[in-house]
Amino acid sequence: MIRRVVLGLGAAAVLAVGVFAVTEPYAFHIGGGFTPLGRWTGVAEGTGPGATRYAVELNLQAPVPGRECSSNGCAKFVGTAVVCTRKVRLTYAGLHADGSGWLSLDGHPMTVVLSSPSPHQVTAADVELHGAWQGPAYVASDVGSLTSDYDSSGEPRTQVPGFDPKAAVHLTFRPGDFDTLCRAVQAG
Repeated sequence: MIRRVVLGLGAAAVLAVGVFAVTEPYAFHIGGGFTPLGRWTGVAEGTGPGATRYAVELNLQAPVPGRECSSNGCAKFVGTAVVCTRKVRLTYAGLHADGSGWLSLDGHPMTVVLSSPSPHQVTAADVELHGAWQGPAYVASDVGSLTSDYDSSGEPRTQVPGFDPKAAVHLTFRPGDFDTLCRAVQAG
């Protein structure tokens, strides 16, 4: 009896991985490497106007097929992000990323939207990243959303002006140690 249950669970797991491999094959090749669990984490540092430094961590997870879908389609990735400035370190609980590419993401554009910063809920606007995969890196611009959400000292704004593309922060995400990068940004 136990053997049948174990075999049944094993068969179900193999079937689920097979369906995932057919519907979301890019999830097994994120950032130029093999990602068997459909996960990728990258960190980047960028500088905005007034020499304001930002460290950003993206935690991408390919969604389970059929989930994270809306009338606009299905997200390529969901997850979380962390933004670190000289003044704060905020976790964004809502990350949705859409892009193109089926077998691989390399060379394809992707837009990432970060929403719901916690625990403070201090900013009113989403952070947007527009970029493309270049081998192991996701190279993006924030289109001015970071400088819209954080003032020049790195403090979150309570009133958020519109995005200013001239104030864009350029970021190149690669696997790395976010805690060390955040400490360096906070040290000035």
